Amino acid sequence: MSAATVDIDRAEFLAALLEVAVAHLDGAERLMSR
Repeated sequence: MSAATVDIDRAEFLAALLEVAVAHLDGAERLMSR
């Protein structure tokens, strides 16, 4: 397992986390704006 593979896995993991965080923020804003 090379360092490049680890970096790619970490980048994909962070991207997924970011998507989840944005989705949660988007949902929270919709609830607050009601």
